[in-house]
Amino acid sequence: MNNRHSLIVVFILIIATGLVSVKASYCSASKVKVGLFYYVWYEGGLGNGHWNSSLGWTVVDTPLLGFYNSSDPSIIKQHLKWFEELGVDFLIISWWGSDTLQGYQFADTATRMVFDLINETNSPIKITLMVEDFNQSGIYDFTAIYDYIYDNYALRYESEFFELNGRPLICWWNSDMTNTSESRNKIGSDSRFTSRIIGHHDYVDWYAWRPCSVDAEDYPITLPKLSKDGFTCIEPRYDDSHIGRNSTFDGNYSEGLYDRQWTWALRQGGNVSIIAIYSWNEYHERSEIEPHITDGTSVLSPFTKTYEYATLSFLYQQYFSDYQVLQENYTSLQSSYNDLQASFDILSSNLTSLSSRFDILNSNYASLQAYNVDLTRQYNAFNLSFTQLQNIYNVLQMNCNSLTSNFTDLQFRYSDLELQYEALESNFTSLLSKYSTLATQQNELNETLNDLEVLIGVMLALIIAVMILVARKSRILFRRSEEKQIAS
Repeated sequence: MNNRHSLIVVFILIIATGLVSVKASYCSASKVKVGLFYYVWYEGGLGNGHWNSSLGWTVVDTPLLGFYNSSDPSIIKQHLKWFEELGVDFLIISWWGSDTLQGYQFADTATRMVFDLINETNSPIKITLMVEDFNQSGIYDFTAIYDYIYDNYALRYESEFFELNGRPLICWWNSDMTNTSESRNKIGSDSRFTSRIIGHHDYVDWYAWRPCSVDAEDYPITLPKLSKDGFTCIEPRYDDSHIGRNSTFDGNYSEGLYDRQWTWALRQGGNVSIIAIYSWNEYHERSEIEPHITDGTSVLSPFTKTYEYATLSFLYQQYFSDYQVLQENYTSLQSSYNDLQASFDILSSNLTSLSSRFDILNSNYASLQAYNVDLTRQYNAFNLSFTQLQNIYNVLQMNCNSLTSNFTDLQFRYSDLELQYEALESNFTSLLSKYSTLATQQNELNETLNDLEVLIGVMLALIIAVMILVARKSRILFRRSEEKQIAS
C-alpha cells in the first residue's frame, strides 16, 4: 500500500511539472507607454503670462532655457529633443480651449505649434489634450469642444494624435466641469474619442496629483495607485507653498519620493501600461523635471533620474518576460503545492482506511480459496453436463434438419391443397348458384303440389259423394227388386 501511495504522489508531481513547463513557454510582455504632462501656457519673459504675471502664478525656479515662450519653435524643438532622449512616448498637453470657445487662445496656438513641429521633424512623440476648466462662466458645451478638437486636431494631426483603444484619446481634468454625473455622461458620449478623466476625486478614471497618489494624511507611506488601463502617475516632488497653498512633498528631493515611485512602477510588471510623469514644466507646483535653476544653482536631478529610469525601463522590458514567467511559475507551483498538500492529506486519510480494508480482504482470501475449490468441482460437474447437453443438442440439430425437410415438403403439399381449395371454392360457388335456382323451382313445385292436393281433395270428396249417392241408389233399387221378387 505504501508503494501505491508513493506512485500516486509521483504521478501528480509529473503532471504539475508538465503544467509549469507549458506556462514557461508563454510570454506576454508589452511595452509600457511613458507620458509627460506638458504645459504650453508660458508667454515668454518674466512678468508675462504664467511667469510671475499679474495672474498670481508665481515661480521660484528658472528654466535652464530661461523664461521661454511656449510657442517658440526653438524651445519646442529642444523640448522634443529631450523628450526623445528620455524615451517619452506621448505628451499630455494642458489645453485651455480657444477664443471661439471662450478659452485661452495663446495655449491653443502653442498646442498647434507643438503638433506642427512634431510633424515637421518626424518626431515619434504623440500628443493628447487634457481639457482644463477654461470657461469662467462654468458652462460648457461638450459637443462644441469635441467638434473643435476633432476638426482642428484629430483630423488634421491624425498621425501625431495619441490613441487609446484604437481612438484618439481626450483627457479631462477633474474640476467644476466634470463634477456632475450629467457632465461626465456627456464627456463619455462621443464615440469618435476615448475619454479619460484625470485627477484626485473618487470618480476619476486616472488618479494623479499632489503628488500623484500620495495623500497628505499618510505621506510618505502611500505609493502610486494603479488606475484604469494600467495607468499610474509619478512625480519628483510637489510644492505649492509659494502660491498661497500649504502642500509640500519632498521639496528638496531628500525623501526620495521620485525614486520610490519609479521603483514601485517598475515592480508592477505587466499590470502597468501607462506611466505618466507629472510634470515636465508645471513650475507653479514645482513638479517639473525640465532642467532648471534653483537659488542660483543648476538643478538637473529629476531630469537625470528620468534618464536613469528610462534606461531601467528599457532593461525591464527586455527581462520582464523572464520575470513574468518566473512569477507565473511560482504561482503555478504554489497552487500545485497546495493541491498536492491537500491530496496528500486525503491520501493519508485514505491510507488508514485502505489498510483496514486490506486486512479484511486478506482474511477473506482464505474463504475465497475454499470457495474456489468448490467452484472448481462444480465447474467440472457443469462441464460434464455441458458435454451431455452438447450431444443432446447435436441430436436435436439433426431432428431440426429433418423437420426442416418435412416442413419444405409440407409447404409443397400446402400449395397443392391451396390450388384444390380454390377449385372447390369455385365449384361450391357454382353449386350454390344452382342450389338457389333449384330452391326457387322447389318452392314453385310446392305451391303447385298444394294446389293439386286441394284439387284432389275436392275431387275425392265429389267421388265419395257420387259413390254414396250411387250406393244409396243401388240399395234402393235392390230393395225394390227384392220387393218385386217377394211380391211375385
